[in-house]
Amino acid sequence: MEINLDEDVVKALDEMETSVAIRAILEFNIKALLIGQKVSNLLQKELRDRDKSKLAEDLSWVQAKYEEEKAAWVRGRQL
Repeated sequence: MEINLDEDVVKALDEMETSVAIRAILEFNIKALLIGQKVSNLLQKELRDRDKSKLAEDLSWVQAKYEEEKAAWVRGRQL
Protein backbone atom coordinates (compact mmCIF):
# COMPACT_ATOMS: atom_id res chain seq x y z
CA MET A 1 0.00 0.00 0.00
CA GLU A 2 1.28 3.43 -0.88
CA ILE A 3 0.34 6.67 0.86
CA ASN A 4 1.17 9.98 -0.77
CA LEU A 5 1.41 12.92 1.62
CA ASP A 6 2.38 16.53 1.15
CA GLU A 7 5.96 17.34 2.20
CA ASP A 8 4.73 19.67 4.96
CA VAL A 9 2.60 16.90 6.43
CA VAL A 10 5.50 14.45 6.32
CA LYS A 11 7.78 16.99 8.02
CA ALA A 12 5.18 17.65 10.74
CA LEU A 13 4.76 13.91 11.32
CA ASP A 14 8.53 13.41 11.56
CA GLU A 15 8.79 16.15 14.19
CA MET A 16 5.83 14.85 16.19
CA GLU A 17 6.41 12.69 19.24
CA THR A 18 5.35 9.07 18.90
CA SER A 19 2.85 9.20 21.77
CA VAL A 20 1.17 12.28 20.30
CA ALA A 21 0.87 10.60 16.91
CA ILE A 22 -0.61 7.48 18.47
CA ARG A 23 -3.13 9.54 20.46
CA ALA A 24 -4.12 11.40 17.29
CA ILE A 25 -4.61 8.11 15.42
CA LEU A 26 -6.67 6.67 18.27
CA GLU A 27 -8.84 9.78 18.44
CA PHE A 28 -9.41 9.63 14.69
CA ASN A 29 -10.35 5.94 14.88
CA ILE A 30 -12.78 6.57 17.74
CA LYS A 31 -14.48 9.39 15.84
CA ALA A 32 -14.63 7.25 12.70
CA LEU A 33 -16.28 4.42 14.66
CA LEU A 34 -18.84 6.78 16.20
CA ILE A 35 -19.69 8.32 12.84
CA GLY A 36 -19.98 4.84 11.32
CA GLN A 37 -22.36 3.80 14.08
CA LYS A 38 -24.50 6.92 13.57
CA VAL A 39 -24.66 6.32 9.82
CA SER A 40 -25.63 2.70 10.42
CA ASN A 41 -28.41 3.74 12.81
CA LEU A 42 -29.71 6.33 10.35
CA LEU A 43 -29.75 3.77 7.53
CA GLN A 44 -31.59 1.23 9.67
CA LYS A 45 -34.17 3.85 10.67
CA GLU A 46 -34.62 4.89 7.04
CA LEU A 47 -35.16 1.27 6.01
CA ARG A 48 -37.72 0.75 8.79
CA ASP A 49 -39.56 3.94 7.85
CA ARG A 50 -39.50 3.06 4.16
CA ASP A 51 -40.91 -0.38 4.94
CA LYS A 52 -43.72 1.24 6.94
CA SER A 53 -44.54 3.71 4.17
CA LYS A 54 -44.49 0.88 1.60
CA LEU A 55 -46.82 -1.12 3.82
CA ALA A 56 -49.15 1.89 4.13
CA GLU A 57 -49.17 2.30 0.34
CA ASP A 58 -49.95 -1.39 -0.16
CA LEU A 59 -52.69 -1.24 2.46
CA SER A 60 -54.34 1.78 0.83
CA TRP A 61 -54.17 0.03 -2.57
CA VAL A 62 -55.81 -3.11 -1.13
CA GLN A 63 -58.49 -1.00 0.55
CA ALA A 64 -59.23 0.88 -2.70
CA LYS A 65 -59.40 -2.42 -4.60
CA TYR A 66 -61.80 -3.81 -1.98
CA GLU A 67 -64.06 -0.75 -2.30
CA GLU A 68 -64.10 -1.13 -6.11
CA GLU A 69 -64.98 -4.81 -5.92
CA LYS A 70 -67.62 -4.16 -3.26
CA ALA A 71 -69.22 -1.46 -5.43
CA ALA A 72 -69.16 -3.81 -8.44
CA TRP A 73 -70.77 -6.55 -6.35
CA VAL A 74 -73.52 -4.17 -5.17
CA ARG A 75 -74.17 -3.07 -8.77
CA GLY A 76 -74.32 -6.73 -9.84
CA ARG A 77 -76.89 -7.54 -7.15
CA GLN A 78 -79.08 -4.62 -8.19
CA LEU A 79 -79.41 -5.96 -11.75
